[in-house]
Amino acid sequence: MLLMTATCWAQQDGVITGKITDGSGAVLPGVGLELTGPAVMGTRTAVSDETGTYRFGLVPPGVFTVKYELPGFKTLVREGIQASAGFTATINIVMEVATVAETVTVVGESPIVDVQSAQVNTNFNPTAIAVIPNGHDIFSVLALTPGVQVMVPDVGGSEVRQRSSFRVFGSTSQWNVIDGAIVTSLLYQDPDAYQEMRFAAASKGAESPVAGSYNNFIVKSGGNKFHGLAFADWEPLKLQSSNLTDDLIKQGAKNANSIARYRAFHADVGGPIMKDKFWWFWGMRNINSDLNLIGFTNAQTGQPEIARTTLQNQTAKLSYQLNSKNTLAYTMQWDRKYQPHVVTADTAAFMNTDSVPIQDNPEWVQSLVLNSVLSTTSTLEVRFGEFGWKFPRLSRVDELPRMDLTTRLLRGSVPISTIDRSHHKNIDAVYSLGNHHMKVGYGALWEGAPYTRYGYKDNINTIWSNNFAMPMYIETYDLPFTYENRSMQHSAFLNDSWNIRRFTFNAGVRFDAFQPSYPEQQKTGAGPYQQAIKFPAFKFHWQTAFQPRVSLVYDVFGNGRTAIKLAYGRYVYNAGSITNAASTLAGQVNPMSLTTIRYNWDGKFPFVPDPSKIVSVTGGLNRRL
Repeated sequence: MLLMTATCWAQQDGVITGKITDGSGAVLPGVGLELTGPAVMGTRTAVSDETGTYRFGLVPPGVFTVKYELPGFKTLVREGIQASAGFTATINIVMEVATVAETVTVVGESPIVDVQSAQVNTNFNPTAIAVIPNGHDIFSVLALTPGVQVMVPDVGGSEVRQRSSFRVFGSTSQWNVIDGAIVTSLLYQDPDAYQEMRFAAASKGAESPVAGSYNNFIVKSGGNKFHGLAFADWEPLKLQSSNLTDDLIKQGAKNANSIARYRAFHADVGGPIMKDKFWWFWGMRNINSDLNLIGFTNAQTGQPEIARTTLQNQTAKLSYQLNSKNTLAYTMQWDRKYQPHVVTADTAAFMNTDSVPIQDNPEWVQSLVLNSVLSTTSTLEVRFGEFGWKFPRLSRVDELPRMDLTTRLLRGSVPISTIDRSHHKNIDAVYSLGNHHMKVGYGALWEGAPYTRYGYKDNINTIWSNNFAMPMYIETYDLPFTYENRSMQHSAFLNDSWNIRRFTFNAGVRFDAFQPSYPEQQKTGAGPYQQAIKFPAFKFHWQTAFQPRVSLVYDVFGNGRTAIKLAYGRYVYNAGSITNAASTLAGQVNPMSLTTIRYNWDGKFPFVPDPSKIVSVTGGLNRRL
């Protein structure tokens, strides 16, 4: 499938903000601030406004130090401030009058409760991934998130070879962003390549296009010091238990579903090309997962065969500071999944090594992000991204496919090739003034998903009964052909926030306009059962939706430890997106679909279609609305 993508505003960075007062509670304007830390190049500066409020936006995940200076007051240095993606760390400061020049260093607890946003986030940094038991894959980490239900949980690496569906408070919608690039579904990603992963489950603001899971992945960066990480996992068969009883063995069972061998290795390294100017990062991962699946056998020997999967990842990032106010970052992520036998526990008993396809599936993501601090009250972020994959499935044997209705056994294979690609671009701008913060954004998305079907050998499928002893039917397919669904989307949002003492009120609105379509397509008559036909291009009218979002946050004790949050939001399903092509408007009306004709059959070749022996006709123009 080919895909091109719409827009989204996943907050890649965090905010450090607060109010500065003296011992009497009077606000202090004009306080000079300096922010430093290993995750930023050089020193960021700011000045408190007339209300005593200060704010650092576009702060990447990491630990920071903020220095507060004002003539006549003791200089205060606050260390150990943790910044996270999508999190506002509120640090209120009381400065003391100084009789002599003096600096006070304070190491305090970093805020763990966001008292300015109602959004329910769960953030995982490298320390959490290292300490919390998990399988070091995205879905095992996602399963640790409150409100998320992963439908097929991973146990000991047994499910690392497959994507798993999941729900967030009952919703299956998802939106995923990797360093600013939008991907339509979670990939076979390397969690250890990320500085932080944020899963937003509820109460999302106008930036979010979905009611379900809003997932944000921030790739690690270099730094002014060289750093690295390496680890390995190894799990042999001897560590596995088995429920293969003597009674099952007597009934013919030769093996049980189990991990035959699991190996994983990750390494990454990063550092400076030029200190405080140009950083680099590179990471890799390799996983080999071998499974024993009940009933899966070698076509030649009849003996149990191992189902093997290889996952490979490469991640790279370059960060360059154009000047003290502007930073440019480029990220590239490449993943590969290879399976010599595409088989699952549900299908293994009905297939052998010759009747399953080969899958060699590369995926890639790249993004370019410009972060600009325009002034002490405003920031700008511009992002461009691309995501795509190739999903070929190739036949292992050159023979006619066979399906037995009695035993449900399958022989032969179906090669299907798809390409999926997406592009997006969006712009965010934030303006802050005292207790008032406004954020606006715009994005554009184009999706296009060409799907090529090559079909069975000779474009027929034979159907038998009684263990392939009795021919029943033969099916013909009008292949090969390529069909494509498309969608164009424009999105914009406005979020406004007010702080009044312990209350924070957030109001926002989101506007989406999308247009599903498909281009001119044709069947050329290339296959033996295909008629030449051409279908004109078609576009729907523009679909539009306004989505209001409001929330209220109350800092109960005024110390940033306990908050009550209320939120209301309206979310609209985007029927124009082609993430699931079959459920989109374009996919439902696209006439370029497979036509299958089933005939009664006596087992003779060559097969000559006889209209009087037609049993059923499915697909084709029958799908058109």
